[in-house]
Amino acid sequence: VTSDLLSAPSVAQGTALTQQANAAGAVAGINGDFFDINNSQAALGFEIQGGLLRKSGDRNAGQSFGVTDSGLGQLVNLALTATATWDGTARPLSGLNESGIPAGGIGSYTSAWGAYNRALLTGTATDTAEVWVADGRVVRAAQPPEGGTLPAGTTALVGREAGAAALRTLAVGRPVALAYALSPEAADRLRFAVGTDVVLVRDGVRRPDSETSQGAAGGSPAP
Repeated sequence: VTSDLLSAPSVAQGTALTQQANAAGAVAGINGDFFDINNSQAALGFEIQGGLLRKSGDRNAGQSFGVTDSGLGQLVNLALTATATWDGTARPLSGLNESGIPAGGIGSYTSAWGAYNRALLTGTATDTAEVWVADGRVVRAAQPPEGGTLPAGTTALVGREAGAAALRTLAVGRPVALAYALSPEAADRLRFAVGTDVVLVRDGVRRPDSETSQGAAGGSPAP
C-alpha cells in the first residue's frame, strides 16, 4: 500500500476528487487544503508529490500534512527559501507556483502551473513584467505577464513594482541562477505533502478551536 498527493494535471486547475483518484489508479482519496476559489483554483498550501516540490504555500505558516518515504505521517510547518541570482546579487522569490505575488515581489512559475494567466497573479499592480529563464540563462526578456503553459524546463519570473523593475534589467542570454530550499530538514524525506488548516483532533480529543464553518479561509476544501 502506498500513498501520494492526488491533484489535477496542473496546479492552477480544479478537478473532482473522483477524477483525480481514478487517473492515479487510487483505491481511496481524501479532500485536503483550501484553494483559490473562483480564480486560479490553485491550492493555497504546499504541495509535494512523488517527493518533488510542486508548489509552495502562502498561508497558515506552511502548516502541512505529509507522509515520509518510510510511510510515517507527519504534521509539519514547511517553509521555502527561494532566490534568483544575477550580477552577484541573490534576490528573494516570493514562492513557487503560488496564486499571488506580494507588492514589490517576484514569483516563479513552471510548466506545472498550467495555462492560467499569470497577469492575474499581480493583483491591482499596473507595473508588472515577466522574464523566462531556461538552462540558467534568460531566454526571453521582460514582457507583460501572460497566460499559456510554459515550455518544459522554463521558469517564468513574474514581478510587480520593484520586482518588475529588477526583471527589466535582464537581457536575453544573461545568466540567472534559481535556487529553492525547503525547511525543516525532514522536508526532503517527504513522499508527499498537502496544506492543512486548523488541527481538528489532538491526542484523541477534538480541539475546542476547530473550524466548524464550511466557507472558512476564503474557499472550500480542495478537491
